[in-house]
Amino acid sequence: MSYPRAHGMVGESTDISPFEPPVGVVLSSLALLLTDPQFKYLETVMMGDFEDVDDLRAEILVSSNKFASEALNRILNEIDRAVDDYRRGIAHI
Repeated sequence: MSYPRAHGMVGESTDISPFEPPVGVVLSSLALLLTDPQFKYLETVMMGDFEDVDDLRAEILVSSNKFASEALNRILNEIDRAVDDYRRGIAHI
């Protein structure tokens, strides 16, 4: 989407926000869950190629039938925790 500005048109930036964690940060956090057998399928999901955390989260939700609801909630909570920790770290720099 573009909008007019005094000196021409300005479009939406396609740059990723510095507050968005790299997918690798979140994958590292999720890797800690792999020792629990209820998260066995998570390893398969994690092998995908994700542009950003939203892509990872979407893939997990698409595969939600592979996880017990408790396990799915724990995975999503871990993603949220990793993102929050990353953002807190960036905010203090």
